[in-house]
Amino acid sequence: MIKLAADENFNNDIVRGLLRRKPELDLVRVQDTDVAGADDPVTLEWAAQEGRVLLTHDVSTITRYAYERVQAGLPMPGVFEVRRAVPIGRAIEDILLLAECSLEGEWEGQVRYPVAVIRSPAGEARETLRFPFDELALDNRLKDLQIALLRSGGKRRQMLSPEERAVQEFGRTLFDSLVVGKVRSRYGVSQREAARQGKGLRFKLRIQSPELAALPWEFLYDSRQAKYVCLSRNTPVVRYLELPQPIPPLTVTPPPRIMGMIASPSDPPPTWMEPQELSASAA
Repeated sequence: MIKLAADENFNNDIVRGLLRRKPELDLVRVQDTDVAGADDPVTLEWAAQEGRVLLTHDVSTITRYAYERVQAGLPMPGVFEVRRAVPIGRAIEDILLLAECSLEGEWEGQVRYPVAVIRSPAGEARETLRFPFDELALDNRLKDLQIALLRSGGKRRQMLSPEERAVQEFGRTLFDSLVVGKVRSRYGVSQREAARQGKGLRFKLRIQSPELAALPWEFLYDSRQAKYVCLSRNTPVVRYLELPQPIPPLTVTPPPRIMGMIASPSDPPPTWMEPQELSASAA
């Protein structure tokens, strides 16, 4: 069983629940140690020296310092991020499962994020996402993505260019990191059920971690179906932002007015726009 440490802002109700459920659990609170009140880098250094995986609600700074330690070749036993919105009972179950089923050193150099299917035709599911890139690898992948986009355009080719393969591989890695285990199973069943009903399946992303929200999830690539998820009319990808106030209903006075735009760059052949205009008018 791994050793745990809860940072100073971690929910004490979760800590008490963990120790009540499993009194032998090796869990300490940072505020009860010699590094109480220290900043994040010092806390991570202490956790590394103690060999403790850090429990945190901090989705803005602690992970950045954790990745900096990994990039610098410093020990980093691991970080578990727990969303504040997760029910206390569920958080306790997830942490106990990870603690009991993990081996010492298994989470070295890793930052894990909880992933949950909140609503789907196949029901709910929970997994953890292991971020697939360190800081340097992510920078390189994003640069490759930018180069590929700048060079895109013109006729479609049967064979992918090196730049297009880089984009596809990036999207595949993101997809395989997010849609994993039980989440992948629910996704597959939901797709089949939606197809049976002749409907689409909206892929709604609710991302709380800033470093994850900054990623271009629109490039998710499902290698099993050999397609980008968001390019299928049956699986639109939608980002959902959680707001502290209720969302007012959208009222529309008919007839609706729509502005359409079609890209027409100067280097490829001109785009034939009339069919698109007719289709939009007919709709």
